[in-house]
Amino acid sequence: MEIGDTFILQSYEMLKKEAEQAVMKKIENKIKIMSLSAEERIKDFFIQVGEEIGIKEDSSCTIPAIFTQEEIAKYTFVTREYLNVILKRFCKVGLLEATRQKWIILFWEKWTEKEMVKNN
Repeated sequence: MEIGDTFILQSYEMLKKEAEQAVMKKIENKIKIMSLSAEERIKDFFIQVGEEIGIKEDSSCTIPAIFTQEEIAKYTFVTREYLNVILKRFCKVGLLEATRQKWIILFWEKWTEKEMVKNN
């Protein structure tokens, strides 16, 4: 076997291992998500999006409404109707404000505490 062949084989093995790890990570994440209640999955969705693109000021986090309810429902494995019920509940208890242009997560620090994700 020549040096070039060895390098190609090592590169292939490294890429294969990285791909396997990426697939396993996705499977682990999906299993984790499915072990949560619907409400927890929805909260987790907003936390992830808030961390990535949210504008945090005072004690809130504003997220542009770039996802439709149908998309959020699909991602969180609930029906759009059930998502709407949960979102209305979040609004009613003062955790969330929703407009056509944005979602405002109130008391952002509480959302990101593990206790809130598990207990609410």
